[in-house]
Amino acid sequence: MNGRKFKSEIDNWICFSLREKVKKLPLDFMMNGVANAYTLTSQIFHSYSLDSLTDLSDFTEVTGEVLKYVLSNCPFIEILHVENSKSLVKLKTSSPLPKLKHLELNCCSLKQIQISAINLVSFKYSGLYKTTKILLGDVPNFIDLYVKNVTDDCFHYFLQNDCPLSRYLSQLETLELDLFTTLG
Repeated sequence: MNGRKFKSEIDNWICFSLREKVKKLPLDFMMNGVANAYTLTSQIFHSYSLDSLTDLSDFTEVTGEVLKYVLSNCPFIEILHVENSKSLVKLKTSSPLPKLKHLELNCCSLKQIQISAINLVSFKYSGLYKTTKILLGDVPNFIDLYVKNVTDDCFHYFLQNDCPLSRYLSQLETLELDLFTTLG
């Protein structure tokens, strides 16, 4: 569905879902691997309580400000998955996310991730790893880390002490690095 052409219809569907207090809200407007021009805005969330929302999968254009608003108003969010948003440059929450267990971000424009999620269990990240500042805070339950499209030099950087995620290596049960190499 074309996100620009049917924006008001999509907004109405999201409003209906929020009014009905859905737990899972998958917003998938990808077509052949490309975001289909729908941009999620915070205004759509202002009239609704987000207390029931536990799972947000966002395959739209979304900014850090919109996610910050949504996460600040979703006390029970357990799963956040953002895919292919070029508008997401900074994900920084203003308050702790005590219920967040699974965080998956696949965004090449992302420069900073700063969250406090004490119950975070898994983090999946795909993007420009070496240029992204990642601060997860105190995550004693963190056991699964997946980093995709890691280049050779980023792989070596990942194993160094100055890498932000290296401090969690000793507590991991699963570490998956999807190594991207160029032929040459």
